[in-house]
Amino acid sequence: MDISIIVCNYNNEKYLKQCIDSLLNQSFKGKYEIIVIDDCSTDSSCQILHDYYNDEAKLRINVLSENVGISVARNSGIDLALGRYICFVDSDDFVESHYLQKLFNSISKDESIGLVQCNFQAVTSEGEFIKIEETPPSLYSVYVKPLYQLFERKITALVWDKIYIKSIIDSNHIRFLNGVKNEDLDFNAKYATQISNVVFIDDSLVSYRQNPDSTTKKPNLKLILDMFTVCQSILDCSKYDSSNDPRYSVSFAIMYLYFAIVIGIKRIMQTEDRVFSKLRMLKKLYDTHKNFCCKNKIELKFKALASDAISFKQKILCIPFVIYPWNINA
Repeated sequence: MDISIIVCNYNNEKYLKQCIDSLLNQSFKGKYEIIVIDDCSTDSSCQILHDYYNDEAKLRINVLSENVGISVARNSGIDLALGRYICFVDSDDFVESHYLQKLFNSISKDESIGLVQCNFQAVTSEGEFIKIEETPPSLYSVYVKPLYQLFERKITALVWDKIYIKSIIDSNHIRFLNGVKNEDLDFNAKYATQISNVVFIDDSLVSYRQNPDSTTKKPNLKLILDMFTVCQSILDCSKYDSSNDPRYSVSFAIMYLYFAIVIGIKRIMQTEDRVFSKLRMLKKLYDTHKNFCCKNKIELKFKALASDAISFKQKILCIPFVIYPWNINA
């Protein structure tokens, strides 16, 4: 088996068929399987899977007996996967017909390539194409130091725009962190520590649906503070890198400022809570930041803030958090 595609579904009856049809309608010449993990959906998803795909040879359907969340569902898909490579596709997204062939050609052409990331196109809940703010580097590009590329946001924190090598995932026991959001970033960081380079291809192969019902579109304090758990997990898995390269601390600080602080502030402001509640959440974010960080290191702060990975407006948001004397425990 060349590729295993893991599709986790929970109550996405509206989009599920388009997703699976796009995966079945591939021009790929090799062998691939689609593993659908239904996380105990309460809508008609299971009926759709039974009615349309019960006899489809490429499809393996696993309906879970209880709702376990995206991380456990994806981990169960990894355990079931037989492919040499793994892709993850969300059940409300859909892909181009040459999606698998393009990714496969890019990752299989050279044994030194550990990861391939493609471009993607955002669509509305109705499937209309919309402009996205950030895209991967153009053309076919190879970058070394994948972990730092991730920290500096040259690699996206997503998993559904990439193809991974299954043996690397298995031999290093890489799995999604259970019980937290932002699990994609943690998974990619663990994987990036085990490879030497990453390839970017400019082709927009995935249509990413801006679903208003997504949990990340309805932020809460746990979702926001989960990022500190993810940051600690990343520190724990990348100790080797931190002790052998002085660039590590600055790169990690860039990632931390953007994902934990900038995104945290933005999500707090997006909540429908009243102003007083938002202020309490901001204070909680600040207190958690203080507990996560330690002694002062001026050089680290300014190098992180000087990075092009953080925009001018984002730097402004970071100032109250940078004023506090902190350093990453790397």
